[in-house]
Amino acid sequence: SKKYDKALDLSSFTHIIIPVNCKAVPDVALYKVSVEIYSRYKKFPCEGYIQPERWNGVLIDISDWEGRNSVDNIKISFFK
Repeated sequence: SKKYDKALDLSSFTHIIIPVNCKAVPDVALYKVSVEIYSRYKKFPCEGYIQPERWNGVLIDISDWEGRNSVDNIKISFFK
């Protein structure tokens, strides 16, 4: 989780890329990634899949999200 002291104004962006990396576990080729972007109490969830042991970019379309002008927290979770 990354909390920002001063909210980020992403209103001029239609997409963002969250860079993620994780350690490998035997017999797991892909990990599911859950990204939750918060604007005060509004949550924008997104999911994707990444390969372990390398940097991946999770592309998120925020063009229709009204909370993108005041992002104050981003949470990232990994699942097998």
